[in-house]
Amino acid sequence: MTLMAQCGKQFVGRRKAGGGYTYYDFLQNRHFDIAGPNPTSKELRYFDEQYALYLDTQRREAVAAAFAERQNRMARAILLRPSSLSCRPICLRIRFSC
Repeated sequence: MTLMAQCGKQFVGRRKAGGGYTYYDFLQNRHFDIAGPNPTSKELRYFDEQYALYLDTQRREAVAAAFAERQNRMARAILLRPSSLSCRPICLRIRFSC
């Protein structure tokens, strides 16, 4: 095992260019600033809270998208449905003389 791989397993945070550390949470696809090379229990708790909020937001967006799709389907069905109030075709008999 190389020293880089060993270091990556031992320290989950990465050094930032301006100082400090950052932690990448792949579940949320975002970075968090942390105090040291490994997150503290308080920071881990914060990540979990943020993940719960992230999941809630994802769920709400999925429900809203499904609702909007249902509304669109219903509106299209109403527009395409023949209405009883619509004009009926009138048959005209026209005689042509030759």
